Amino acid sequence: MVENEFNIKLQEGSNPITRICITGGPCAGKTTALAELTIQLRQLGFRVLCVPDAAHVMKKGGALIKAPKE
Repeated sequence: MVENEFNIKLQEGSNPITRICITGGPCAGKTTALAELTIQLRQLGFRVLCVPDAAHVMKKGGALIKAPKE
């Protein structure tokens, strides 16, 4: 399915899904912005689901990285 068709399918349901992507360099405030945005949206009655970025998944044991021996 093409991404546009996928987006149309998401919006057709009785509970459309909106996706927000926060980007920026290291220490740009992404995590802080996400925390505040989550609080504000939940206070407005939205259900908020957050997906961790790949770096955090790997740091927390979500991936095995084989480092060369020194």
